[in-house]
Amino acid sequence: MRFQRVSLLWGTVDQPFQWDVLKEQAAVMVASGEHLDEEIAATLDINLSTLQGWRANKIFWGRVQETIREFRVAIREHGIAIMENRLNRMNNDWLQIQEIIHARAQDNAARHPTVPGADTGLLVRETRAVGSGANQVVEDYWRLDTASLKELREMEVQAAKEMGQWTEKHDLTSGGQVINTVGYVVTPPAVEQPTDEQLSFEDNTSPEPESTDE
Repeated sequence: MRFQRVSLLWGTVDQPFQWDVLKEQAAVMVASGEHLDEEIAATLDINLSTLQGWRANKIFWGRVQETIREFRVAIREHGIAIMENRLNRMNNDWLQIQEIIHARAQDNAARHPTVPGADTGLLVRETRAVGSGANQVVEDYWRLDTASLKELREMEVQAAKEMGQWTEKHDLTSGGQVINTVGYVVTPPAVEQPTDEQLSFEDNTSPEPESTDE
């Protein structure tokens, strides 16, 4: 956006205004804020005083303001569309990782039913050589798929941030360091305190201690 001096005369002249192609183009160029008046006048091959006269007209200036609002709406909708597309891609990636975990769980349950936790799909089977020479054997070992879990967690956090469902608390005494991060803010229900009448009623209805005759 280019900056130029703002005139208090813009949009102050209340006179009839006849639209044509040049004036339409001028209104759009003025609304874009990307051109100085001198550049607009040169591009449209009109005098600078002519353009400034159009600016002063209420009808022309009203069209400029309307076009600016349309630009803002288009930018906002475009931004929302970008966010929705990003969330859709993120959701597809998240679902595909879940499918991998589910398929691995079914395979492990069928082929390795005795391995604890293998049927969750969160364990990955790998092999390692133990010993050396003629005594070397290859053994299976299982590890947690932390890479997939980390990726899922990061996508969930990013999605929550995109949708405005993520908040962070900062400790001002430590230079703004994040001390707590929550995805959803939950307000606990208020506990109703007993009234004085209820307390008095409870005191009066408490059982009397039994007396014993000696």
